[in-house]
Amino acid sequence: MDDICTSTDTIEQAKALTKDIDMILPDGEFKVKGWTSNIQLKGPEVNKTEKTMMESLAKKKVLGVFWNREKDKFSYRVKVDKFMDKRLTKRIILSWLARIFDPIRYTAPFVIRAKIGLLQLWENGYD
Repeated sequence: MDDICTSTDTIEQAKALTKDIDMILPDGEFKVKGWTSNIQLKGPEVNKTEKTMMESLAKKKVLGVFWNREKDKFSYRVKVDKFMDKRLTKRIILSWLARIFDPIRYTAPFVIRAKIGLLQLWENGYD
């Protein structure tokens, strides 16, 4: 499953965009499984099962990023608990950094600082 994540300035633009995408994708034999938005784009004729499915997906990930639909905010979750039991090594730090999936690069300022710190460890010859 692939996600399209985009933004529009108005509700009318969002409705036009979803209509255009719904018309174009079948030409390539792609099927839209559903839409989710922080506002209602379709009328009351939306299938309740589809709406429930899309609401549960919205609480999960969109392009690897957690999206809170009600607040329209993105967030990231990084688990570091399993690394706290072990002696930190450059390999463990690199493994932790590699697990951060951020295709829209919101975490780039933090990840870059961590990578610079890791580079300094290598330059200074730390194990």
